[in-house]
Amino acid sequence: MNSDEPYRGDGLDQAFKLALHDYTGNAIRTIYSSMNGEQQWAKEYGVAYLRNKEKFHDPVKIEHPADCYGDLGSATAPVLMGLAAESLLKQPGLGTHLVYSSSDGAARAAVRMEKLPRPVSAAMANT
Repeated sequence: MNSDEPYRGDGLDQAFKLALHDYTGNAIRTIYSSMNGEQQWAKEYGVAYLRNKEKFHDPVKIEHPADCYGDLGSATAPVLMGLAAESLLKQPGLGTHLVYSSSDGAARAAVRMEKLPRPVSAAMANT
């Protein structure tokens, strides 16, 4: 972003691709985002979303809670992961969310969070 080169959003696109490369489940309905209201983050998200659109439900819900609690800096990603995990635990059935975070520098990261079926242990099966 801070260079003379055109800002193409390739970093976040690659982070999405890495998080989603082997995902074959239902279309993802919710994305948790580090966007905080600055215009470059919306452009970056738009590029990454459109280049990976086949993995998402239409419309996809985007959660960007920085507008509620402010910019947490490096704590943003773990807080978003916690919010996504809490949402998955509260919803009935299985589900998947994508969580991503961008820094003011070049770092971009995304992770797929899934609620999976709980395996029945042998001890529980016998009761």
